[in-house]
Amino acid sequence: MPILLRSTLVPVTALVLASLAIAQSDTPALIPGFNPTHSAAEIKLESQFKSAISRDRIREYHRYFTSVPHPAGTKADCFGE
Repeated sequence: MPILLRSTLVPVTALVLASLAIAQSDTPALIPGFNPTHSAAEIKLESQFKSAISRDRIREYHRYFTSVPHPAGTKADCFGE
């Protein structure tokens, strides 16, 4: 490939990819299987669920549930032996 073509192709490709990324960010996301109205409603609902998740609460629940060993396979297991 000639040097002139190669040196022109790289910046043009970068410009095209950047413009596509900008164009996609301006358009609302569509979820496959949803029409635009329902897609927007679903995205809003999912963002509400995501915002309700707290790392601190997950850590707190995990510590609570793992604070006592599970009784399976021990004498405390009523179906053991």
